Amino acid sequence: PTARTSPATLWLGMALASILVLSTLIVQLSRDIETRSDLVTHTAVVQKTLAGLESLVLAAETGQRGFVLSRDSSYLEPYLRALPAVPTVLARLDSLTADNSAQQARLVVLRKDVNTRLEIMARGLRAYDSGGSAAAIAIIRSGEGRTAMGKIEANFSTMGAEEQSLLTRRLQLKEGAFAAAQEFLFLEIGVLAIAIFLGAMVFRAQRAEARIQAERARPMAEPGNAEGGFLVSAGSLDARVSDRPDGLT
Repeated sequence: PTARTSPATLWLGMALASILVLSTLIVQLSRDIETRSDLVTHTAVVQKTLAGLESLVLAAETGQRGFVLSRDSSYLEPYLRALPAVPTVLARLDSLTADNSAQQARLVVLRKDVNTRLEIMARGLRAYDSGGSAAAIAIIRSGEGRTAMGKIEANFSTMGAEEQSLLTRRLQLKEGAFAAAQEFLFLEIGVLAIAIFLGAMVFRAQRAEARIQAERARPMAEPGNAEGGFLVSAGSLDARVSDRPDGLT
């Protein structure tokens, strides 16, 4: 006869299949979490680089004005540091925002405005060299630098807001993926516990079936042996009867 599959065995198979599916989903979610973590880190780096560039430009402006007003050359140190650093930071931003067309467009405008502001600072220093503080202050009072700086600050604000929005969305997606992975993990643990219980039931059922089969396969006493034993007993009985004294019936 064909052996029937027990319900416990069927449920065990379903539980194991569920564990396989859940494990696959958890692995995929783990990779998704890793990817989103990288994006969050990337956005934080862009924000930090933007803040660094803004700090460089503001320090250069403050230093240049401080030198013009005080004639103390130590004020020029931030300006002199900014000159080689600004192009490097702009190139860094260009690389970091390569996957964001909107930020790339803003960066083109920002680069132009930053270079304009640095050129106005350089023109003020040239005026100082040729005409003294009065000539340099006249350029400062013209408002060109203030206008350029206003554009720069507006662009920094827009780009910073974009990165903050990206960071918020990416953090939410990362947290969502993490929460889903946790739920699947807890579910997998529950299914695993059920699988262990069902496995124990199947094991016990198989052992019981094996005992039954062993009992059925055990050899039984042959009928001839029983009959022979009976004849021997009957023969002994006859012998005992013939040995009785005469007259006894």
